[in-house]
Amino acid sequence: MQRVGGGQAPQIALALIAAGKATTTPVAIVENATLENERRIFTDLAGLAASKLNLDGPAVLCVGEVFAPHAYADARARAAIDQPVPVMRIAASHA
Repeated sequence: MQRVGGGQAPQIALALIAAGKATTTPVAIVENATLENERRIFTDLAGLAASKLNLDGPAVLCVGEVFAPHAYADARARAAIDQPVPVMRIAASHA
């Protein structure tokens, strides 16, 4: 986990790839966690590195296979696109 702001996420993804992380490594970005305007974005390092993602609020970048089910839920998330594909917000379970 890494706290990120502004346009840092793509640069962090590039640095991780340069350090040897696989481009297919799943990532999640959570912006404005616990707030009404929370946003979750799931993609992989290649998609994030190619993006022009600019975060408005405080965010956390999470990297690892645990995020794979979300990162690959939408096939477009694997493509190097202009923006990572946001997926639906996941409601917290109170079970």
